[in-house]
Amino acid sequence: MFNLKRNSFIIFFISLSFLLGFIYRHTNPTYLFIFKNNLEKKLQKVFSFENINKKNEICPERISNVPKNSTLIIGHAYGSFEKSQSRGNIGIAPKVYDFYLKNDKNINSIIFSGDVLSVPSIKKWKDFYSQFPGDIKIFIAPGNHDVGEDFDTTLRDVFNLIPHKNQAEKKFPFKLILNESLFIIADSNSKESSLDEILLMIEKEKVFKKIYVVMHHILPEGLSDAANWEGRHGFINDSFFEEKFESNDEKEIFFLYGDGGKAKDRPRIKCIKLGNSYHMVNGVGEFQGDSIFVINNNKLYRIEI
Repeated sequence: MFNLKRNSFIIFFISLSFLLGFIYRHTNPTYLFIFKNNLEKKLQKVFSFENINKKNEICPERISNVPKNSTLIIGHAYGSFEKSQSRGNIGIAPKVYDFYLKNDKNINSIIFSGDVLSVPSIKKWKDFYSQFPGDIKIFIAPGNHDVGEDFDTTLRDVFNLIPHKNQAEKKFPFKLILNESLFIIADSNSKESSLDEILLMIEKEKVFKKIYVVMHHILPEGLSDAANWEGRHGFINDSFFEEKFESNDEKEIFFLYGDGGKAKDRPRIKCIKLGNSYHMVNGVGEFQGDSIFVINNNKLYRIEI
């Protein structure tokens, strides 16, 4: 009888201790704050874009040095809107130009994927090109800041007046071969969507099995949360690209967009795979983690600047 009473008392005491501990922990503000922070960190770790990309191995391999004879693809080169204003909207973001100067011996070409200058003018375009002397090749897939959001704009007239260093008289979209890699350079601000023309160029290509399409505005809805703006033609359902680029197709198509990275709360880089097409967005916002694309020996990499 004594043992029964003792065991009952022990069980009651243990149960009471658990109950009091539970009540204390869940009514104590400090505990709740710590619990909330730990939960948020776990959720961020599980659902962060970086971890999703790492898990699916979709985004390009990260490198720390630019290999010799590389092509860079730089989105949103003017950087932060506010910081650009403080500089008088002159030139590209200093961190972009500093990166170029540190690696210029290993860079033979640069493709700017739009929003090169925040508020362009003829003088600013001339000053921009004067920063890249010598044999380096420069190409531009224009953004809305470069040519305006509407087709008939003064900015587009200015853009067309400039004797662009390596693409004078080329009409978008156009093919380009750099370092044994095939590029299609497009204007996502064109009067009519050039996607049909791009798809036809891809379909007709018989030599290159890997093709890089460079443009400013993002096409698939799956990347919409990384976009600064949906562009003149809006987002396209992901299923369109899944059907168009079936996974058994022998070609690999990389769509590289430059309209990302402007806002701090958006991913510095994001990538998705739709069928046999890869869609990747980057852009410089003058934040930590800003990344650009590097192509060397027909392989795609990314590097932080």
